Amino acid sequence: MEEILRNCDQHFEAGFGEGYWSDHWTYLMDLVEDYLKVYPDRKDALLCGRADYRFFHSGARVRPRGQTSQLTPAGVRRYDALDAAAAVHHTRWLKDSKGEEVTTNLLGKMLVLAATKTASLDPDGYRVHEPRDDNGTIAPTAALSSMPYTPDESMQVLRSLYHTYGARVWGEFGFRDALNLDRNWVAPGYLAIDQGPIVAMIENHRTQLCWRLFMSNAEIPRALDAIGWQAD
Repeated sequence: MEEILRNCDQHFEAGFGEGYWSDHWTYLMDLVEDYLKVYPDRKDALLCGRADYRFFHSGARVRPRGQTSQLTPAGVRRYDALDAAAAVHHTRWLKDSKGEEVTTNLLGKMLVLAATKTASLDPDGYRVHEPRDDNGTIAPTAALSSMPYTPDESMQVLRSLYHTYGARVWGEFGFRDALNLDRNWVAPGYLAIDQGPIVAMIENHRTQLCWRLFMSNAEIPRALDAIGWQAD
């Protein structure tokens, strides 16, 4: 059997449905936690050892919220969010401008998923929140970190949370990580991965300071050239 497998080509088949949802994050965390229960001494090796984790380049795109959001009796919901017109279902990995596959370690890939899926504390733990599985949890970081792009709407959220709920949601380090009014729940603390973007993006809205400092590093233009990035 080992000889047969060594002479086989590996192919990945992708099905998109409505995209990446919270249950996928749960599956991933379950696998990591179960592995570390058996091999607790291999945590560093698991998360930071191998650097051959790739990114499937599906070609699918998420439609703008303005095209998918609908007001329903249960609140705002998004339908038909995935545009799979250009999607592929065969093996295709994300590559840089040199044609080399983009890779990272497991921790890096998990951080990408967490940072792009608006994960936060939740009445039931820590989870990704999305329209298909909306339990009413609100993460202030989602709206406040969008300040440069939606300044009016983001400011409305900030003022509403602060003036309506006051000390219940506001503490020593700013807004608590999340709240769920339906379940009379407010996160007991803060997460740096959510608080940090609020501060940085408000300053970017005011002065573009963080963006300008980031772009002033000599390594950044070289990296952008390497991946073939071009400004609009």
